Amino acid sequence: MKETREKTKITEKILQILVIYTIGIVGWLLFKLLLLFKRIKVVSYQEEPFQFQNGLLVVSNHPSLLEPILIPFLFFRFVFWHPIKFCPINTPDKKNYYDKCFWFWIRGFSIPVDRKSRWGRSRSLVKIKNALSKGKIVIFFPEGGRTEKGKEFVFSKKGKKIRLLEKGIGWLISKTKAQVLPLWVEGTEGILPNSPNPEELYSTFPRFWKRAIIKIGNPLKFSGDEDKEKIVKEITSSLLQLADKEE
Repeated sequence: MKETREKTKITEKILQILVIYTIGIVGWLLFKLLLLFKRIKVVSYQEEPFQFQNGLLVVSNHPSLLEPILIPFLFFRFVFWHPIKFCPINTPDKKNYYDKCFWFWIRGFSIPVDRKSRWGRSRSLVKIKNALSKGKIVIFFPEGGRTEKGKEFVFSKKGKKIRLLEKGIGWLISKTKAQVLPLWVEGTEGILPNSPNPEELYSTFPRFWKRAIIKIGNPLKFSGDEDKEKIVKEITSSLLQLADKEE
């Protein structure tokens, strides 16, 4: 039984490496082209380097279904040289990405979140905690779904909005003391519409002539002793301040 598990782990690692050096490189080149033609702009306000000692939790707002695809390529320079150690673990919605057969190749890099099940969400949080405890990079969307699907929002001074963040992110940080890297994404809902017009076939495909921006904030450090609600408030504040920063 132990030998079988070890063989399975080896097989998974080999598959991960193959995906990174095939699909990953193709995707990274496309990402670079979008940067070159200014369809995507990345702006960094980071003043301190992030660390991996207790894991790195990358938190972002979630305006569209495109963020789980784009954000991992921000770390590709690390992944290229150390594919197993630094490959980001995504946390996609189980229904939209993970369950569909054509997304089989991302399953080795993902912890799916079942947003319709409280038990499923709790189980996913435990898996994310374990990944962070191993020093992994985890991409997390604490709004609990796309922004437009929310009912309660918090607004920045300039009117940018996010959903109320779920308390699970406070629990994750209190348990792992992971460093938090905030990201703010705008415009991706224009590239990949949330509600495509069924009468316009082209609207179901990415509109790469549209423009998106990714803002990278300064890493946040927590001792793990803070109140969970305080952690959630600080991350919310950091995201909204980042949203209001000029390009």
